[in-house]
Amino acid sequence: MNVIKSEPELLRKELSHYQFDLPNHLIARYPVSQRSSSRLLVLRPSKHFQKENLMQMEDSIFSDIARFLEPGDLLVMNHARVSPRRVQLERASGGNIEAIFLNQLSNKMWDCLLRGKKRLRTGEYLHLSSKQNSSEAEKIEFLFLDPATPFQNQKEVEKHRTGNAILLPARPSPREEKESEPEKMIPKALENAHTIWKDMAQAEEWFEEYGEITIPPYLNRRAETQDKERYQTVYASALGSIAAPTAGLHFSQELIGLLRQKGVQIASLGLRIGYGTFAPLCTENFIKNQLHAERYSISSTLARLLNQGDSYHRLIAVGTTSLRALEANFRDHLGVFQEGTFETDLFLRPPDKPKSIDGLITNFHLPASSLFLLTASYAGLEYLQKAYRHATSSQYRFFSYGDAMLIL
Repeated sequence: MNVIKSEPELLRKELSHYQFDLPNHLIARYPVSQRSSSRLLVLRPSKHFQKENLMQMEDSIFSDIARFLEPGDLLVMNHARVSPRRVQLERASGGNIEAIFLNQLSNKMWDCLLRGKKRLRTGEYLHLSSKQNSSEAEKIEFLFLDPATPFQNQKEVEKHRTGNAILLPARPSPREEKESEPEKMIPKALENAHTIWKDMAQAEEWFEEYGEITIPPYLNRRAETQDKERYQTVYASALGSIAAPTAGLHFSQELIGLLRQKGVQIASLGLRIGYGTFAPLCTENFIKNQLHAERYSISSTLARLLNQGDSYHRLIAVGTTSLRALEANFRDHLGVFQEGTFETDLFLRPPDKPKSIDGLITNFHLPASSLFLLTASYAGLEYLQKAYRHATSSQYRFFSYGDAMLIL
């Protein structure tokens, strides 16, 4: 067991302070054979040296996490389920376009990331790849809109847009209509878009049929059969996320059962994770202290439990997304957890420190990413940097399919 010491936290104004060297071979491109067989690095304050601001660091296995938890501890997990939002589309000319449907905007428009969009023109229709043979699928086409195209509610759309294109589901129209001016086509497409997918459930059914799971880009591979299962937590229930709450990937049903037997309480909230979670911060967002917004929901049952401080021992967030939702809700409602659905753009970074939790389970994150900064805000940057140096020298596996940390 190692003991590490941290210096007082400072406001670090350069993003370079959060960079670190990571050997490429430590990026986990595939999951381990068994979920809970991942390694676990445990950080906790030293009971013998608290006055000296020291912390213990211990190597373990995730299946042994119960050894570090106590009866009455409350784990809050994110029950978001990854939607298969990566869809292969084609132009009328036959050119391939890969689309990731990020989020539904106003007027049934979809904020999308398109690969191969360089020659697309506003008003051009895309259809499902010819590899998908289905008459049902052919009833939907997608009208491409360049984000610079003027359209109704554009300011509201821009507020929530993070992709590089807008696609509008539409019914196939005669060829001569498709060749008319884009500004004449958009109002009609907007009008009939409301009858394509009447609600999000219908949209998700379509994605389940014709899309594929969106695995992280740094894996440098296409999604494979095992990803459909392994890039989901065993407790995932609420569709709509682009990425998985990866700290939860280490939990098996058996391990959850063992924790409950020990007296550990388990609850959940929902936060839809966007594609931005994969990306390092840009310098502009770091300087302006701006981060992408995400929607989350807290049930009345969870809010009541969280507000009854004597009903649990320690509140431990499973993953940075759970922490972001808990902390945003706690701060926005002056220290009282509130049920409902909310949106947050909370950006946690040192020396700011979360006040809502007593522990965090998380993976090892990308250098200079918002998730690394969030983890540093809870653990302390000096602690975290030393822990990451230990992890790299000890050959821990990094990122979504990698190993985990427990910070108490």
